[in-house]
Parts: sequence; C-alpha cells; structure tokens
Amino acid sequence: MAVGAILIGKLVAVLLVLVAVLFIALVVVLMLVASAFEPEPAHPYRREDFERMIRNSEVEEDIELTDAARAMLAIPLAELEDLGLRLEPREFNKSLGLIFSTLRESEPAPFERQGEPYRSKRRYTSIAVIRAFAERFCNIPPFCSRREGGGR
Repeated sequence: MAVGAILIGKLVAVLLVLVAVLFIALVVVLMLVASAFEPEPAHPYRREDFERMIRNSEVEEDIELTDAARAMLAIPLAELEDLGLRLEPREFNKSLGLIFSTLRESEPAPFERQGEPYRSKRRYTSIAVIRAFAERFCNIPPFCSRREGGGR
C-alpha cells in the first residue's frame, strides 16, 4: 500500500508540473498572439495620402528623399488637416516644386555625401528639407507669402 501511495504521489506531482508547463506555454502563446494585433505607434504625419503625393512628386521631379525627409514635408500637411483645413493639390505641388528647386541648389552636408559616388542621384535628408524650408521661408504658399516674411 505504501508503494502505491508513493506512486500516486509522484504521478500527481508529475501531472501538476505538466499542468504548470502547459499553462505557462498557453500564456506565452496568448501574449504572442496579442502582440501581433497591437496597433503600430501613432505617427500623425504618416498618412497614406501625403506619402503618395510626396512620392509622386519625387518621381516627377526626379528627386530621392529619405523617409525622414518625407516626414518633414508631411508634418505641415498633417497640421493643416488637424486644423480642419485642406491643401489643394495645385498649391501642394507648387510648394513642393519650390522646396525641391531649393534642394537642388543646396550643397550637401558632409554626412549627406557619404555613399554619393555609388548612388545614381543625390538623396536628400530631413536636414536638407529643413534647410530648404529656412531658405524659402516665408515663400511657401499657402503657409506664408513673400509679403509676410523675407524669403526669396
């Protein structure tokens, strides 16, 4: 009888360990499944319509931007939209044209020159976009016009 009780005790212990392992495995699987459905962090400037307009302009103007440079161009658009305003495509294209022409005229920063001999065209960074904003400020319609500031 004592041997039977010992065997039953060991069997119960093994079953408890097995249940605990299965429970831990189930928790891990549920956590993995739940993390797959978590939304990506919100980036208010990352909007598909802005990205598409900027990429289309890049192709038309034969300019290549980094993702961060595209974001710099999209931020004012997102803010306008958040204020309930909408930029007309014609105005947007005019603004991008001004910024792109300023980018073409600018000298690249030393870090932007890295890898240039291997690239078919210059790739413009967010720093280049900021410099173009500063160079053209305040002549980027509809955000401001020459009458409001001292831009080109």
